[in-house]
Amino acid sequence: TSCGGNEVGRGVGERLMIDPNDNSILYFASRKDGLFKSEDYGRTWKNVESFPTKGGYVEETFSVGLTWVEFDKSSSKKGEATKTIFVGAARGDSDEIIFRSDDAGKTWTALPYPTFENIHQNMKMKPIQAKVSSDGYLYATFGNNVGPNGVSKGAVMKYDIKNNTWEDITPPLTDSCGYSGIDIDANDPQTIVVSTLCLWG
Repeated sequence: TSCGGNEVGRGVGERLMIDPNDNSILYFASRKDGLFKSEDYGRTWKNVESFPTKGGYVEETFSVGLTWVEFDKSSSKKGEATKTIFVGAARGDSDEIIFRSDDAGKTWTALPYPTFENIHQNMKMKPIQAKVSSDGYLYATFGNNVGPNGVSKGAVMKYDIKNNTWEDITPPLTDSCGYSGIDIDANDPQTIVVSTLCLWG
């Protein structure tokens, strides 16, 4: 399966992630072929057949597919497969765009579609990047397109993993843009860094 390092949607991710509690386990979120898993340090791979979608969104003739994988490290002990996993999916026709597993990838359920402030409900958003914080939140960035061009709306959202609820924390910019890169200070989960997407100087 191709990764498309210089294609439309090249800023999504991370597509390839290592389980932080068991480094023999890796997941890869592909553009066209769904979710893949390795249990032998990447030597061999199998398609995760229980995962409910391949994404299916195409932008400028490029398939975007699944956009990122994130683990909630606190859901398991060291040496055990992480139980709680999140995967983003670019879909143009569905509100089910982020999926969650609480049994180490055996079964998956869709998160509730976020309520985006200042974005019309009919504008389908795509999950661009995400990070799980040490204090129990999934932070995710969104755009109405995946970029790097043609993105006019975006958001930064905070998902409460325990309570299954979203909060819009989008920075108060006057320019129309999406959001892409996001990271959390390893020493302070209250400090979050986010970058804009398609906001040209």
